[in-house]
Amino acid sequence: MRSFQGEVAAINDNAGDGGFAFRAVKIDDSEGGACAVIGDDDRRIKPTGDPFRIALLSRRVTDVLLVEVGGWPKGVRPLAVSARQKADLVVGRAAWYSFAFFLRNAAAVLLDVDINELDAGVRTTFVDTPEGRVLDVQAFLTDRLENGAGYCSWLSVPENFRALLDHSSVACVDGLAERWTPDDHLNECTASCNKCLREFSNQPYHGLLDWRLALDMVRVAADPSATVDLTTDWGARTNPWKPICAHIPAIMDKLGYDLEAAPGQSRLFFKRGEPKRAWVEDHPLWQEDHELVQVARDRAKTLVPGCVPGLLNPFLLLRRPADFV
Repeated sequence: MRSFQGEVAAINDNAGDGGFAFRAVKIDDSEGGACAVIGDDDRRIKPTGDPFRIALLSRRVTDVLLVEVGGWPKGVRPLAVSARQKADLVVGRAAWYSFAFFLRNAAAVLLDVDINELDAGVRTTFVDTPEGRVLDVQAFLTDRLENGAGYCSWLSVPENFRALLDHSSVACVDGLAERWTPDDHLNECTASCNKCLREFSNQPYHGLLDWRLALDMVRVAADPSATVDLTTDWGARTNPWKPICAHIPAIMDKLGYDLEAAPGQSRLFFKRGEPKRAWVEDHPLWQEDHELVQVARDRAKTLVPGCVPGLLNPFLLLRRPADFV
C-alpha cells in the first residue's frame, strides 16, 4: 500500500473498439472545419472525409492510493499468470474490481463522505522476475477532486488503512462484512446489489462485482493466513458461499452430473454415461496447486482411472452454466 499525488488518465476507447469513428464534416451550410461521429439520424451533418478512429483521453492530478496483496495462501490467488482458460481471467477481473469497489465503500464509511468523492479501479502492469515476466495487479483509489482532497493520503496512514481492512471482519461493528452477512442479504444477493457493491457510477462493472469475492480478497489482504474456502464459518456468521453452494448439486444434476462427496473434501461431479468427464468444486480464488484440489483429483482418479476433472466454482456456474455441460 502506498499513496502519492500523480496524474490519473482515463481513456474511452468505445468499449474496446479502438476509439470512435470521427470524420471531417459540414454542419448544415457551414464551410466545414469540424469533425464528428455521425449517427444514422444526423441529417444536418454531412461527411466530407474518410473516417479515422480516435480514443478520448482525460487527465487530472490528484491523490492516489495503490493497494496490492503482498502474500497469498498456497493455492489461493486471482488472475493466474497462466490462466487455464479465458474464464479464469473473468474471475480474476471480478475479484480485483470487487476488491477495489469494496475499498471505496469502506473508505466512504470510514471517512464519513459521499461515495462519489472517491474513484476506484484496477491497474495492471508486467514486472520482470527471475521466473520471467509476470502480471502485477493493483487496486487503487483516487480523490475525485482535482489536486486531491487528502482522503487517499489519510487512508495511507497504517492505522487508518488497517481500519479500512477491518471492514472485512464480521466482528467489526457497523463494518461492511457485518452489514452484508446477515440472512436477509446473504440469502437474497447472489452476486451484488444496491445494498452492497452496486451503485450508479460503477454500472459498467455490475456484471463482474461480487461481494463474496470482495470479502475474501480483503480478508487475505488483512491476513495472508486467512482461511479461504466455501465451508468454514466466519465466527458466528455463516460462510457467505454456503447458500450459493447449496444449489450446485441440483444445477449439476440438471446438466447430467452425479455427485460424489466425501467428508472434509471438495465435492466431485461425474457426467452420467461419461464418467471421465468430471468437475471438482472449488473456490473462485483457488488455483491448480491448492491442496484440496489436488486431493479431489487424486480421489477422482481412484474412482475413475484416467479421469482428470476440471475446476468448477460457484461464481462461474451461476453466470455461465453452459461452460459445464
